[in-house]
Amino acid sequence: MKAFSIRKFESPCRDKEAALIISVYLFRSDVPPNHLDSALTEILAKGGQFDAVHFVGMDRCISLAKTWMASETSIRARLEKVLPNLDSDVCFISFNKETGRHCVDSIGGELIDAEDILRLHQKYCLRELFEAGNGLTRASNEYHYVKPSKKHAGAFLRTSAVLEMNGATNIISFWMLPLIWKQDIRYIVVDTTGIASIGLALSCNALLHGGIDSPPLVLSHESYGGLEHLSVKNPEETLLLISATTSGNLRQELIELGAVDKNIHTLFFLGENRGKAGNVLCDLTKSTSKDKTGLEPIKNFDQNRCPYCAHKSYPIVLVGDQFSPEPAKVDEIEINRPDLPLAQQAVIDKLAGTGLFKVNKNVAGRNLEYFLDTSVLFASDSSNEGAAAQQEVQGRWKGMVTRGAPVTLNRIVHAEYPFSKELAESSRGILSAYRTVEPSLITNSRDMRASSVTADMSTLVVASCIDDSQELMGVNRDLRSLQPRGNTTYISPIFRAASNKERERIRANLTFGENGKATFSLHSIYVIDLPEETGRHSWLQEIDFLNELLDWIDSEGRVRPLEFVARLERLYDAPKAGMSEKLFWPSHAGKELEIRPDFTLLKVDGKRKLSQADIYAVVSAVLHSLRKGVDGKPKLEYRTYARAVLSPDNFQRLNDGVIQASILRAARQYELSYASCDIGVSRRMKDLLADYANKSREGEGEALMEFLIALASSRLTLHAEHEIEVADAVLMNSGLPNCYHELARFIKNRKSD
Repeated sequence: MKAFSIRKFESPCRDKEAALIISVYLFRSDVPPNHLDSALTEILAKGGQFDAVHFVGMDRCISLAKTWMASETSIRARLEKVLPNLDSDVCFISFNKETGRHCVDSIGGELIDAEDILRLHQKYCLRELFEAGNGLTRASNEYHYVKPSKKHAGAFLRTSAVLEMNGATNIISFWMLPLIWKQDIRYIVVDTTGIASIGLALSCNALLHGGIDSPPLVLSHESYGGLEHLSVKNPEETLLLISATTSGNLRQELIELGAVDKNIHTLFFLGENRGKAGNVLCDLTKSTSKDKTGLEPIKNFDQNRCPYCAHKSYPIVLVGDQFSPEPAKVDEIEINRPDLPLAQQAVIDKLAGTGLFKVNKNVAGRNLEYFLDTSVLFASDSSNEGAAAQQEVQGRWKGMVTRGAPVTLNRIVHAEYPFSKELAESSRGILSAYRTVEPSLITNSRDMRASSVTADMSTLVVASCIDDSQELMGVNRDLRSLQPRGNTTYISPIFRAASNKERERIRANLTFGENGKATFSLHSIYVIDLPEETGRHSWLQEIDFLNELLDWIDSEGRVRPLEFVARLERLYDAPKAGMSEKLFWPSHAGKELEIRPDFTLLKVDGKRKLSQADIYAVVSAVLHSLRKGVDGKPKLEYRTYARAVLSPDNFQRLNDGVIQASILRAARQYELSYASCDIGVSRRMKDLLADYANKSREGEGEALMEFLIALASSRLTLHAEHEIEVADAVLMNSGLPNCYHELARFIKNRKSD
């Protein structure tokens, strides 16, 4: 387990709809600051505007955090860039050993709203932790659950799944510390062994920090099934922990067995009657329609009144908190053009072939998986393949600039995203034809801070692409000081986000001012939905893998294939300009992968040439849409009872190498995890890859190297025996280049370890 855990969650806020908080839980007082800085960098690189950072931990850990924030450390410098006001937006949540209660202060000292911060942090951070850990298990239409209480329900709470996450046990036990601190507790009784770790962590933490003299004995009564053997002989000295409840019935049973109500505490509650649950650490239930992180209460039914049974839904009996009646059904998802919403189809279809889409580009310290090179839309050459899109964008841009520039305009600010400065200069040129005043000052977001205060004036903020609100939120913050009662207009050719919800959140943050929502305005020409930046996309992962592979080849005493060395050099150099071609390995014959005219996801004709990055962008967009949910299909997700993978049949139907390579690299986490599927699914994928290896001389398997890279780096997984069969098929084909054979040897070696 790591010495810290970083979480992000939304919390209610006075000034706007919700605040986005980063919580940094410190479990040890010797956390290396460079490790934490790297983890923070990865979180911040994914984008999004954060409103506060909370450091959480015991006093020695918090002292360490305060030291970082009191000096010019890289952590402090990084947070200064993303927070509106460092002094008030960084909080330290710790535990007061004298009072036995949690406390909070800021860099500047104690906060007047400390109780609110503590209450909201505990509630909403634990909600996020529960949801991220897949604590809620929902049934499908085919079955429902019979819980240990004999009640029927369409969902149940599985706290043990949450505790599998890094740091979850320590996070929960931190908030439960007052229950045992300076108390005469000799026994901690948990309802299931799945949360025994909470009791152990709680007693260990209290003992380590001087809150108790000796650790209590941790026991389990095995939920309802063990109640007949439970005897609470020392109720005042016994703390009873319930993992989760939707009804509060187990609490009542414990009281009838002699437990003291004040010593019964439930970790998570999700139900209709909060009062029956008693003491609850985290209420997951949605309280109002505005409670965006709350969940709908789980309804419980008696067997003779169960609506699920009435509709012939199969009842699955649950025992305790550990029961899994049968292997989860894994849905196979097929990719089709209708999976991408029509609006997104139209936008991507219009912009593909212009050179807009690139990948693996470093922008202001962020290594982006998706880079939108808007400069190509403003090129003066109207004879190229993107002429129609160029003409549309340039015409609409001119109108956007003139409409977005009020009479009081005295400043144009450009963002860091490449080509933003050129667009700002273009905007000043457009405005000069309509204005008699001197051309407005053009500055970047950093230099703008040194500008003089000009009340009642206006600023035009120009970004070539809005894909991350952090910089623009900093502009928003600074302008409110530089131009009191002024106006700000944000304009961009492209507004890229992961969803409409995220886009509206960014819009709400940027347009919020002294008059509330929509004080300012934001305009864009196109909106594009692409996956959230992961911070570790496939090309960065490939660098790590190739270095590992070369080290292994060296250790085996063999010569490094030149193809691997050349590929590494290409990948190291790529982020300078981004990649539109050579994203993927060429075929075994050395030919770059190209799209054929029958590609269904984009229109392919002789008038334009689609780049590899164009294909990757549209495939990414389709997979992103499937993750969000498409009518008539299961979601492309991986949860306890709702798992889906991309069907191996996709690679049969979409057999262009460039499409296959795009799917392999755009897939996330378990989406190519055929090792977790029925063996027949893995066999179908194995048969396809072995066939590619056997028929390479006939031109089959253009993307074979991409498949092998994905297999060797575990982005694609098969049952162990199938991976070995694929490797053997490659090794038996002497016509394949040596680099293919080295990959096959690596795969076999890994499986034999």
